Parts: sequence; C-alpha cells; structure tokens
Amino acid sequence: MGRLIERFRSERAAILAELTVATPEERDVLARRLERLFIDLKIFQPHLTPFVRDASTESGRLGLQVIIESLVKTLLPKGADPVLHLEERHLYATMDLARSLRNLWDQLPSAGVDDTLWEWDSGPPVVFFVPDLDPDNAMYLPILAHEVGHQAVWQSDLGNKVMAACAQDLQPLFDQALASNEGLQAHPLRRQLRLWVDEIICDALAAVLCGPGFLFAAAAFLPVSSTGTVDSTHPFPRERVRLTLELLRDRGWTDVLDQAPGVIGWLDAVSVRNAPESAREGFLLGALDVAAPHVRRIALEHLSGAGLDPADFMNLQDELRRLLEKGVPPAQVAGKPVGHWNIVAAAWLHRISAGGDSPRSVAQGAADALTNGRVLKAIELARIVELWEEEGAHDAGA
Repeated sequence: MGRLIERFRSERAAILAELTVATPEERDVLARRLERLFIDLKIFQPHLTPFVRDASTESGRLGLQVIIESLVKTLLPKGADPVLHLEERHLYATMDLARSLRNLWDQLPSAGVDDTLWEWDSGPPVVFFVPDLDPDNAMYLPILAHEVGHQAVWQSDLGNKVMAACAQDLQPLFDQALASNEGLQAHPLRRQLRLWVDEIICDALAAVLCGPGFLFAAAAFLPVSSTGTVDSTHPFPRERVRLTLELLRDRGWTDVLDQAPGVIGWLDAVSVRNAPESAREGFLLGALDVAAPHVRRIALEHLSGAGLDPADFMNLQDELRRLLEKGVPPAQVAGKPVGHWNIVAAAWLHRISAGGDSPRSVAQGAADALTNGRVLKAIELARIVELWEEEGAHDAGA
C-alpha cells in the first residue's frame, strides 16, 4: 500500500514541479494530467482508506495476532503481510488487498505498467476481517482458518489441482446433467462446482489443522441446521459437516469424537444426504463425492504434516480439561506450552460436556464469554512461553 500511495504522491509532485516552468500550452496538458490523477485517486481512495489505519496501528489483541501469524506461516507458502480489520459488514473473511488493488489499477487508463508496485518483501498485504461485534470469540477461530484457506487455494492453485485430478471421473456426471431437461449449461455448472470445491478444500485444510475444533465451530457458525440452496456458491451445510466428520474419522479422531456422543449423533443425523431434487443437485452432490478424496489428499500435502495430531491431543486432554474446569487458562502442560488448536479443541469438548452434550451446548459454547476469554489468554500465554524458550535456546547457543 505504501508504494501505491507514494506513486500518487510522486506523480502529483512531478506535475506541480513542471507547472512552475511550463508554458501556457503546457499548463493545459499538465492540468489534464492532474485532473486524471485526481480521478484515479478518487477511485482508489474508498478501497484504501478503510485499511490504512489498520496497517499502521496495533490492534492490542495478542491472541488473535498469534493465530493470524500461525495461519500465515502454516497455510500461505508465499507469506502475507496481515492487516487485521474489524468491520460490521463482514463475519470472517480474508482479502488479498494487493490483488484487489492491482485489478483496479489495471483498469485505469492512466495507470501504466509498473510491476514494482506489486512486489512484496514479506508477502502481499492480506486483510483479515473479524466481526466487530464479536472480535474476541476464540471458539470461532477455526472459521478464520477456513477463510485463510481461500488465500492458500489462490496462492497454491489448489482448486485447479483438485479439478485436474478428478476431471476424468467428473465427465460422465457433466454429460448426464447437460442431457437433462433442465437447460443446464456447461460453463455456469463448472463455475459453481469450482466454487463448491474451493469451499470443501478450505474446510479440509481447517479440519486437518484444527481437528474437532473446526467441526464444532462450523456446526455453530454455518449453522448445520440451515438447509442452503442448490444455486448457492457454498455447498449445503449438511454436506460440509458430513465431509468434515468423514475426514476427522479418517484422521483418527473417532475416540475423541465419541466423548460427545450426543452432539456427534446429532451431527451424523442432520448431515444425512437427502435424495437430490434436480439434475443440478444430483450433479453437484455426485461431484462432491468424486472430488472429496482428492481434496483430502491435496489438503494433507499442502499442510505437510502441520495438522493437529489426535494422539498428541489425547495425551494432553485430561490436564487441559482439569485446568478449564478450574477456570485456569490452559497454556501449559508439564511445563510445556500447549499448541493453540489443542487449546481450542479442548475448550469445545469442555463446553459441550458442561452444557449437557446436546445441540444447544454447541451454540452455548460458542457464545460463552468466559471460556472465550480464557482460551484467548491461554493462546497468548503459550506464545509468550514459546518466545521465552526460543530466546533461552538462542542465548544458550551463543
């Protein structure tokens, strides 16, 4: 953003300097250049202004900053310069600000070609949108992992990798859908499928990374009880929860999920697939079945072993539960800092158990201010311990 703002400033300064020595005829030309620059600036200003202050100030939300730093490191191979933005119009979302501004820049007749504007030392600026009315909800942090997944899909071309892997098996489904009497067209159908595939890739990345924490957060956030629509850019919530349950069980989380039999039984029941009501719906559901194994494989490859491990979690769980029951932020076990996704998963299981292991306990868990506060504090304290240990190891090796 700084380069772009400086570009406008330098262009304005150059025009004003030329005006001081210009002839009357040259001044008319310079005036038109200045007017075009003013028009360009007016176009850019609404896109830049909301984030300039965010980029130059600290939010003070250390726990949230720790999560964002971790998500960038784990999910985005090209990195990112994160900008935290609280806004009531967004729930959770991410936006590659550089890509958005470049698309706008390329449409300006006076912009010219300048690739140096879009070169970044530590990755492009990415805006992390967090709901202004509930910015400290730690139980929903796995939803932010899903949203960062969209940037991973873009940076690493994950959607195209999935589509290429299953193209041959998808073709009969396309042929069948296009031969129906619904008047379906190939391009819109492929476009919608690609959007659905991108969503389940992001779900898979978040589920591998966050474990059951993502399942419970998604059940409350979507919510799983909503029906969705066949023409939506997002798959039906029940399909997303079903695929997440399958992935977690495949990853070895069954014994952990069985600790919440009431909630898991409910999620299994509400995620049962209904018979498709149209050729479009039949195609999309069949295509999800074809794509799902490739999605899981590519998500695991992208994370390169960074996912939450069920065996590690179960080794920590009893102590994490004990601390949570006592109202203590579970930042350390046996003197070692606890990973933040272990903390979030343990908090979800604690709140579900305390709430009676019912569907209502999921909604109550997401809204519990005390638990949210303790989880964020635990994430902050664990990171402080990590930094302390890293500094100690550095001093010992010096």
